[in-house]
Amino acid sequence: MAKRKKPQPAPVPEWVVTYGDLMSLLLCFFILLAAFSELKQERDYQDVVRSIQKAFGYQGGIGKVRVEDVPYSTTESLDTDNSDSSEKPFISAETTSQSIAGRNQSTNVINEGLRFIVGASLTFDAGSAELSPRVQRQLREEVGPALRGHRVKIEIRGHAWGAEDQISGLDFYDLSYRRAKAVMEYLISEVGIDPRLMELEAKADGEPMVAARGPGAAAASNRRVQVIRTEINPDETHPDPNWTGRP
Repeated sequence: MAKRKKPQPAPVPEWVVTYGDLMSLLLCFFILLAAFSELKQERDYQDVVRSIQKAFGYQGGIGKVRVEDVPYSTTESLDTDNSDSSEKPFISAETTSQSIAGRNQSTNVINEGLRFIVGASLTFDAGSAELSPRVQRQLREEVGPALRGHRVKIEIRGHAWGAEDQISGLDFYDLSYRRAKAVMEYLISEVGIDPRLMELEAKADGEPMVAARGPGAAAASNRRVQVIRTEINPDETHPDPNWTGRP
């Protein structure tokens, strides 16, 4: 008499294995949510983020050096953080909403490009707008060759500073303007620069190189004129750059 075979158990469907894996991952996900909800200190968030960065080999974003930039918790206000702003991640926002059109809907936008300081600063004696022989030599040998052959706007910025400049009886704006004008006139008469390319700016005492209040070499560096070559072409920004319609 043949032996009766024992019935074989039905095979487990494949979807059961997948379902079990998904349930396990979902359970881990809720455990992590519960764990994160107990983090009350910013330091705890940082430790978690650093651990995740280390696990994934984080090296920073494209084109950036490696930094320990960490997100802020949603419960912490950025306004109350007194730490150095240079250590915070840069946050940018973008809006797609259109701006409201004003009464004048056409505008002029001039791309001014880069600016280059030509030569060293041209320093002046206290209270004076006279060009010293050293400044004249700088204009002829350093500034002039760098400006010739370039049809671009040239900014000449005059500066004044301190009690020593007040002995002239002029305020800082007048004195800084006269210094810039003296440089411009020398560039026109002795170097041959087109006067229509130059613009004067009187900075007064608003942009000192050093914050020295007393007399000395440090304060003397604030009594200066700077010649700046721009990338602005007058042919592109002036309606009549050659002054053909000037009477």
